[in-house]
Amino acid sequence: MAFAESHARVPVVDPATGAVRSELPSTYPPGTSLVQAPFVRLAGWPVACWASFAALCFLTLVTGLWLRRRGLPATYAALIPLFIPASVLARTGMGDLLSAAVVLGSLVFLDAGRGAPAVTAGGLLGGASLVFRDTTPLFVGPFLLGNVLRGRNPLLLIAVTLLGASLRPVLAWALQGTPWLVHQPIFPFTLSGAGTRALFYAATMLVLVPGGLVAVALYSGKRRVELTATVLVAWLFFSVYSYSGQNSGLGAFVLGGRYLLPLVPLLALAVATVVQARVGSSRVKGSLEIAIVLGAVLVTCLVHPLALRWSEQQAKLVRIIYATTRPEAVLITEPFATEKFFTDVYGARTVADRTRLPWSEVPTLLTRSPVQLVFVDRGESEAWRQRAELNQQYIDRVSTRCDLRARVDVTSGARRLRIFDVERCR
Repeated sequence: MAFAESHARVPVVDPATGAVRSELPSTYPPGTSLVQAPFVRLAGWPVACWASFAALCFLTLVTGLWLRRRGLPATYAALIPLFIPASVLARTGMGDLLSAAVVLGSLVFLDAGRGAPAVTAGGLLGGASLVFRDTTPLFVGPFLLGNVLRGRNPLLLIAVTLLGASLRPVLAWALQGTPWLVHQPIFPFTLSGAGTRALFYAATMLVLVPGGLVAVALYSGKRRVELTATVLVAWLFFSVYSYSGQNSGLGAFVLGGRYLLPLVPLLALAVATVVQARVGSSRVKGSLEIAIVLGAVLVTCLVHPLALRWSEQQAKLVRIIYATTRPEAVLITEPFATEKFFTDVYGARTVADRTRLPWSEVPTLLTRSPVQLVFVDRGESEAWRQRAELNQQYIDRVSTRCDLRARVDVTSGARRLRIFDVERCR
């Protein structure tokens, strides 16, 4: 919204003092917001997700063209919308599909040959992908390195890649006056649970892209080393990142599996190559292609009503929150499940993070402004249950010093929303 209105910063109220300061809307790389800004400016914030839908169409079309250039059936590009996270995220404003589209553009040009135009485009897109995600080097790095080692205009490639990457600090300087724009991960990197996450991502590449991981192991076509290295590096990297363990069921496959989106065109390439090389029957090949296309159609048709239902559940909570909370109040919440429900699209609110505001400071805060507690609890995994328990502990501790009046206690889907007015403190 800020970029669409030609603003780089937004006003933020300090909940402790009431002072207003100017901040970046987000510390995420700005590429996604910059692409969405024209959509929002033309038709309002609800159409921001059209950028993601356009990225899904781009991924599918360009993967098909890439397969055709390799002499493979373009129908295997249907593995892109068949990948459930891709079809789900095409209906959201998240940047995963946009970053995957930029990565794919880089890979296609890097795969094209040693000519200066292809090398220039591949390097520029590979470097510029950092404007969308911090992790894009995992996916373009092996192909960039492969081109350098294979002598495909290495000096030109290095130069244009650095030029593309320079967009990141240039934009950071323009937005905040310093070239360093780094989004600190909320979830840690750890070897604890890495084996479970490795199995999760392996299953994602094997099931959601049918046979994808097996095809990578059997792949012996062009750029085998780069393709295999890209899959392996990304798999190992995200196995030690603990986010995937925070959700369960479909949520895990979508929110965890989305990290592998840039790999899906490579998995499609591997599947198409292996099937064409190892399956002798034209009838079987044709049947597999039909099954993939029908599966993609089925997934996209089923995802729409499910995503709509999920969106309605989220919107219900947002409407209740804004109907019950007061603009002049300080709303104490938590950053994981609840804070995302506050957006200036629905109205300005002053939000305080309970992990940074000790409960013992609530009485002092109440002397300066009204205070409300707003918590959304989730229970679909142990991690979310632990956070819900911490929310309850905070409520209990505040209640030892202050009178609380329950305003809302409702459930929407897997989420429970509770809102309390803090009335008097002792």
